[in-house]
Amino acid sequence: MQGVEAHGRWSYPSVFVLPDRVFIAHTYGVWEDEPDRAEPIVSSQKPGKKINQKLKVLPLRWFYGGKEPAPNPQLKSPFEPATP
Repeated sequence: MQGVEAHGRWSYPSVFVLPDRVFIAHTYGVWEDEPDRAEPIVSSQKPGKKINQKLKVLPLRWFYGGKEPAPNPQLKSPFEPATP
C-alpha cells in the first residue's frame, strides 16, 4: 500500500438555472496529516488557503453550442408553477 500526502472530499454540484445563465457550485475539503500529532488537519485552515468552494457561471447558450435553445414541447418550462 502506498501513502498519500493528502485526502480530499468534494460535494456534488448544486445547479441553479436562470433564463440566460446557469450557476454551478460545489464545496471541497482537503486534509493533511498533522506533523506532530496523529490527526488530520484541514488544509483550507492554513494561511492563504481559506477558500473551499467554487462557483462557475455559464451562459445558457454554452450548453447549446453557442446557439439559443429551441423550445421543446416535451419539457415544461422551469418557471411554470408545479401542478399535481
